[in-house]
Amino acid sequence: IFEHPALVVIAKNSELAQQSYIEADQLNNSTCVLIAGQDIAESERNFYKSLLNFSGNFITTSIIASAVTYVIKDKGFMPNYFGIDAYHFYRDIITLLPVYIKNQPLCIKYSVFWNTEAETPILKHVREQLVNRIQSFLN
Repeated sequence: IFEHPALVVIAKNSELAQQSYIEADQLNNSTCVLIAGQDIAESERNFYKSLLNFSGNFITTSIIASAVTYVIKDKGFMPNYFGIDAYHFYRDIITLLPVYIKNQPLCIKYSVFWNTEAETPILKHVREQLVNRIQSFLN
């Protein structure tokens, strides 16, 4: 459906915050802080290991404030969670940086698979609303 640049949240007082972007391999010396329930934590870790070619450590919490606290202590980074609302509250102490791999921006492609053969008029409306909301959220 759409493509979104991969971003990470880091502390504004971090040396990395002085850069205009961060190379994915620079993250390997940090801890990746994930916001996820225990039921999906392993799949989230696997996703970010693969996406970022990340070989560092992970911590997982389901509480945004705990994750941000860990980041602002300059102890790690947090992948930007698809429009994390917390950024607006914490923008004076954290920053978002785009992630690059070999000097090229890393983008995440989001797709939705939908069985249009079984789509009723109501489901078509729901699908269209979902696509519109996601696209407006990213703009």
